[in-house]
Amino acid sequence: MRVKRILVVLRKDGFFHHGNRRIPAVRPGEGWGVMVELEPSDIDQDFGFPVWVPSQDEIDEILRALKKSDELTHELRGRGWAGRRPYWRVEDFM
Repeated sequence: MRVKRILVVLRKDGFFHHGNRRIPAVRPGEGWGVMVELEPSDIDQDFGFPVWVPSQDEIDEILRALKKSDELTHELRGRGWAGRRPYWRVEDFM
């Protein structure tokens, strides 16, 4: 698989909002998420199943997108959160 593009997508009111589309979300909650759109490549045929061999540039771009999604989610929710990717700002404690 090849990375076609890396998206930062809004999930709100039970839907993912992507362009003009509203895609039902299975899990509740509101925020912004990072999605990696993939496309097939020759290596998938070599292995007989989909594989992704990430480059450092792709990893860096994903990390930047995760940071952006954390910031946008904080703005949407108006507060930080705990969990696997906790995100707090100093002002959350004031």
